[in-house]
Amino acid sequence: MESLVKQLVGKKKEGTWWDFKREHHENSVDLLHDILCLSNTIYPGDRYLIIGVSDTYDFVDVKNGKTRRTQADIIDLLKTKSFSEDNIPTVSVESISIGGNEIDIITIKNERNKPYYLLRDERKGRRHLRLGVVYSRVEDTNTPIDRCANPKDVELMWRERFGLTLSAEERFKHILLECDNWRYDGVSKAYYSTDPDYSIEIEKDNDSVDGGQYWWQSKLVEKAIGAAYVLKYRGADIYRLPVQRFYTENLCFPFPHIEFIAYPDDEKTEVPCYCDLFYYTKDSIEYSLFYHIRTLEVGGKTSDKSFKTPIETQIKPPIISLPFLVFENAQKLNEAVEKLRGDIGDFITKGIQVDDCDRRSCEELFSEWAHHKITES
Repeated sequence: MESLVKQLVGKKKEGTWWDFKREHHENSVDLLHDILCLSNTIYPGDRYLIIGVSDTYDFVDVKNGKTRRTQADIIDLLKTKSFSEDNIPTVSVESISIGGNEIDIITIKNERNKPYYLLRDERKGRRHLRLGVVYSRVEDTNTPIDRCANPKDVELMWRERFGLTLSAEERFKHILLECDNWRYDGVSKAYYSTDPDYSIEIEKDNDSVDGGQYWWQSKLVEKAIGAAYVLKYRGADIYRLPVQRFYTENLCFPFPHIEFIAYPDDEKTEVPCYCDLFYYTKDSIEYSLFYHIRTLEVGGKTSDKSFKTPIETQIKPPIISLPFLVFENAQKLNEAVEKLRGDIGDFITKGIQVDDCDRRSCEELFSEWAHHKITES
């Protein structure tokens, strides 16, 4: 984050997806206006409100300001406001130090809930945000508080909300999450009720991924059986995603991604086994299908553990527990991979010197060690 802030400040200007403030807003309506504008800007990535940068693009310590809001303060503020459809922008706050100055960065996630707008007027002093008005940001300028965003930009926001700007490949990632809108025939086919051009066919007992390659496919109390979900648009195959089923355990999940951390022939690590990291990233089609399957297998009544790992059956007391990992994005994955490779010596000296090493494979022990290392850090 420090390098990003320095890069943006070095541009000596503000932009479509970043804005500078010398200090935290005294008036909460001004803060809300800035968040609304950045939330609705037409840009495919995260947006940043960087606090602690002067008009001359010098860093200013936010500790010297009249007020300072924490992440909890800002989230609590947003929760008290009447957002349309309860769509509240997702924000986080991070503090960094540059040249001895503390800088606060409010990150606003890019989501398909645009346009964000209020169902109730918000006033404080002379500042007034109006209900039903869409505020946005074009280049380096916010929509003035007494005006509305350009109608063409508002149209783009609604098109994004409904997935009309996406390719069929990208749209599948989103509509799979709308589990209530899928209609299954009870056997092997389903269609998306709001747009039947999108459909699913399930190919059972499909060996598109060879069984027995990895420890969790054949070395547990039950052998995994391969199948495939074929995602179609207007009859054409868009994705063919292998899944693994443990029928007795009532457990089904897409075949995970694999990152190779270390291997026996690597002289640098000298590990006695293949050390593989099994994972999903939340921006992948595999994770969307994982979410889809896990939601439907319990009739939509999910719990906090439904999309977390280790993966276990949600239907009965679990026997099989799969220490896979779920990452927000590729950046978080890369950070985890770097950490595991840097700490592999810890696994070699501690992880494989356990009493049950003869009973379970070294690969399984590594998976458990890696899961604990990342989730507990």
